[in-house]
Amino acid sequence: MTGAKVKIVSSKNHFDLDREIKQDIAAGPVSWCVGSNHTSFAPQYGSLYIDLSEHIPQSELDKYVQGTLNASTVDGRLVQLPRVTDVSNLYYRKSLYADPANQKAWKDQYGSELAPPKTFDEFRDQVIFLPTRRTSTAQPLPARTRG
Repeated sequence: MTGAKVKIVSSKNHFDLDREIKQDIAAGPVSWCVGSNHTSFAPQYGSLYIDLSEHIPQSELDKYVQGTLNASTVDGRLVQLPRVTDVSNLYYRKSLYADPANQKAWKDQYGSELAPPKTFDEFRDQVIFLPTRRTSTAQPLPARTRG
């Protein structure tokens, strides 16, 4: 324990905190000194946060997974320390990729084989292309019940 006293000035979910931080920035000098937020919001705050890598020993930073530190870095500055790791997954319907009509339409439009995306550009193109397609083999998903 350091003996430091902390006054919590706001305790909200990250979406509401994001809105509040933007309002604080717009209103003038920010009066609070420590904040918590999701890594996806940090790039919007400009130079609000200091570069923590100048204040935290490398031996401490080495305890973190490099990918989470990368997600906490904006314009070369480590602006946050991750307290949890958030993993998002993408799923795809194999029937959409296996459908011969989709494969032909994709090849005609994009000049390549239809396959799960390997880049964000491919992902974007497929997000636009696939919802307009129907498969001849599509089956409705079974209802999920809670027990």
